[in-house]
Amino acid sequence: EERAQLVTYDAEMVAVREAVERVVVELVTGPKSSPATRRGLMQHCSGLAVFFGRRAANDFLLPLLITFLNDRDWRVRAAFFQHIATMGPHCGENSLDTFLLPCLEQALQDSKE
Repeated sequence: EERAQLVTYDAEMVAVREAVERVVVELVTGPKSSPATRRGLMQHCSGLAVFFGRRAANDFLLPLLITFLNDRDWRVRAAFFQHIATMGPHCGENSLDTFLLPCLEQALQDSKE
């Protein structure tokens, strides 16, 4: 019985994470997306990373947030730089070194901004 409860819990968590993932994608890319929404998402990126867990934080959340570096609204880009450091503990050193740092270096070298 206890094992069945664990399986049910795990299955429910997968379903909840998938539902939240769809909502996050809709908030970022959907027709009602706005700079204010994207800034708000950045303010809560650490909590979302905890919720999703390391794998989804690396495979889903971090790549989605990195797209904010190309946002037309400078306030979204500023929010990215203000809050992205909170993702570090949730993504791990390897992801930071191989994925995030090169993106940050490129963004900081961008001469047009």
